[in-house]
Amino acid sequence: SVEHGESRLLGFDTETTSPVRGGVFQTDEARIVGYSVSSVPFSATYIPDPTAHALSNTLNRPGVVPICHNAKFEWKILSKLGVELKDFEDTKLMAYILGEHSTGLKDLARQYLGVVPRTYGEVTKGRDMSDIPPEEMYEYACADADNTRRLYHVLLPRLQREGLKEVYRNIELPLVPVLARMEGLGVGLEVERCGTTA
Repeated sequence: SVEHGESRLLGFDTETTSPVRGGVFQTDEARIVGYSVSSVPFSATYIPDPTAHALSNTLNRPGVVPICHNAKFEWKILSKLGVELKDFEDTKLMAYILGEHSTGLKDLARQYLGVVPRTYGEVTKGRDMSDIPPEEMYEYACADADNTRRLYHVLLPRLQREGLKEVYRNIELPLVPVLARMEGLGVGLEVERCGTTA
């Protein structure tokens, strides 16, 4: 029911700082404080304070397929370090294509995996991720990587059954880096062509 060999699949999730300006999370200012990986179900590892070299070695080993939840965010965060996210999967995008009411990882984990994950608020308690010791972070971070990898095995067969796998694989997934670059560069407007409003 999956396209990649089990040993190649790597649940992947980053934990970042949470810069907010005007009540809006500023992705471009966020930095990675740690990341988690899961290569087998119900098991994961958290790596605090990673280097670009470590991240690249983790993600770009031959045959490794990173499974993200919101790959566009991961792509943008990693690209700031010069690390390319490629040959990835995206469970958030899968859920979106399937028409899920919520595409949040915690909601999907409850719905499909029958788990009750700790929430961001329960872990941070108002603190920034950079202020949280790794020993307080690891369980939360590891669950995200593990749940993402396990969700992949649930959602990909659903895409296949519902005739949506090609939409995911050939249309939506290739757009992830395109949209990430667009968001990073911004959009140019020819103001004179936009007209004016009273």
